[in-house]
Amino acid sequence: MGSNGNGNEAYNLDVAMTPAGLQEKDCWLVVDVLRASSQMVTFFAMGGQVMVPARTPEEALKLKKDLRGDWTLMGERGGLRIDGFDFGNSPSALSRAKLGRMDKAIITTTNGTKALLESEMCGRHVLVACGLNAQKAAEEAFELGSRIGIVCSGEQGSAAIEDVACAGLLLEKMMVLAKRRGVKELVLTDAARIALMVWGHYGKSFRKGVVDSHHAQELLGLGMQDDIEFCAAVDTMPYVPKLGSWMALPALLLCE
Repeated sequence: MGSNGNGNEAYNLDVAMTPAGLQEKDCWLVVDVLRASSQMVTFFAMGGQVMVPARTPEEALKLKKDLRGDWTLMGERGGLRIDGFDFGNSPSALSRAKLGRMDKAIITTTNGTKALLESEMCGRHVLVACGLNAQKAAEEAFELGSRIGIVCSGEQGSAAIEDVACAGLLLEKMMVLAKRRGVKELVLTDAARIALMVWGHYGKSFRKGVVDSHHAQELLGLGMQDDIEFCAAVDTMPYVPKLGSWMALPALLLCE
């Protein structure tokens, strides 16, 4: 983990409730609690090496054909595994699987992969965050610059309460880091303050925010209670995927 050299300079913390209208930042933390960012973190916790995001199922299938080799297809539409794909978007199921040689994956989801690729255009660094890796993600982001944003992937273009609650969790962790490091000035945008209010509304219980969300109720209707509980955990996986490049393609690799 390298230092950004900011010392005690001012930090600016921001939140985008959806990927629309992203602005330039030193680092964007991409959050899609239910379930893309949780799936991505779990993949690397299971020994994954590289993950290529795709906007559509068709693009994912073409990438697998073009890249050749042992690439695992992961993805969902409507919360369900896409026909012909190896995995859906279930981190609890992935955590029980044996990846073996499947350490390279291509993933496409309804909201998360789009948010990830859009963040690439507005951030010098792009990291993946969720409850599972919140502490480590906050620490990594703090080293990459003083202008840090958290983008909530949301649901079909609208804000998602579980992502906003996660933003509040991440902000609180970064505020503690700032105090420990003697940061002289910490500026929070109005959107960041709203995220902290949501976090406070749930009594700083991440599980309450996740379970209360509309998306969680949808997943419950699909029989995915295990995923809801899995994604509601905090600081169980100290792995932070970072958007980089693989064979000239945008790809997630682990932060070194």
